[in-house]
Amino acid sequence: MKILKNSNAWKKNHDLTGKTYGLLKVLEFKGFKKLYDKGGKRRSHFLCKCKCGKEKIIPGIQLHNGQVKSCGTCLIHPKYKIDENYFKKINREDKAYFFGLLLTDGTIDGRKKSKRIVINLDKKDSHILETFNKYLKTQKPVSYTKRKARKYKYYNYPAREYCTLNISNVKMHKDIIKLGLKPNKTKTVKFPSNKIIPHRLMRHFIRGVFDGDGSVFLKKYSYGIGKSLAFVSGSFLFMKSFQRYLKKYKIANTSVALIKRKSKFTGNISSYSTLTINPGEKKYGNKGTKDKKIAALNYKNFFNLIYKNCSKDLYLIRKYNKFKEVINI
Repeated sequence: MKILKNSNAWKKNHDLTGKTYGLLKVLEFKGFKKLYDKGGKRRSHFLCKCKCGKEKIIPGIQLHNGQVKSCGTCLIHPKYKIDENYFKKINREDKAYFFGLLLTDGTIDGRKKSKRIVINLDKKDSHILETFNKYLKTQKPVSYTKRKARKYKYYNYPAREYCTLNISNVKMHKDIIKLGLKPNKTKTVKFPSNKIIPHRLMRHFIRGVFDGDGSVFLKKYSYGIGKSLAFVSGSFLFMKSFQRYLKKYKIANTSVALIKRKSKFTGNISSYSTLTINPGEKKYGNKGTKDKKIAALNYKNFFNLIYKNCSKDLYLIRKYNKFKEVINI
């Protein structure tokens, strides 16, 4: 449905005319257009006037998010110092963990003029981004954003509060691409080799992957309580390599599946891969011979693998507590 400029409903919920954001006052709505050159949905744009008198057309979403607060010359954001050699080499626990978190839950800008590395998390997980800042040796603040519930095409998005860490550094951008975090990585990301992450640090990388793309939960059924421990990724290759690497820790009772789903709204087919960690033990053997119980991965073993003797500030607290609850039931 086309949204008209003079629609009362649109004015009530989306028109920013008369509002003030930082040094900017919104003068009038100017129309809808795509925010970026390549792809992206159409966004509302507004003519704003800065306190210095300069006028500028700015996307409404950038005003809401606090990304733009002036005409661009009045408020100059300070350049924060940062350890730009942080991802030159993965040689510490914190580097392995944060690389795993970024590889699964982060994004890297592929545009020529932009060298951004961005990670968005729910506000309740903000502590881990504050910790990341500490290890990066930077004073750049983590930004916080509130987004109202909204509907786009066939999808309903709930209200959400989230935190963002935006790193803009040419050398760090270059180094992390060499490690394997590349633009548009969803379908092509690869599990790192021991040349990238030494075996002694790989369990910390796996903890980062778990905090990014892993899940553990309990579900009550009529016959009892069900438990689940799994990872989700757009890359089937990543999951298969991950599964093979877990065998080095004698974790063999796992399964990888490629799932394809057709949208009932658009008819488009999407695909993703899952790695499921099965609980308990699995029996192997032939008739006439004594079955051998081969210790497979259970939840307690995996819990110990990623959390035992790790730094107390390098994991998501809510996932740790949930996992602990699962293994204690």
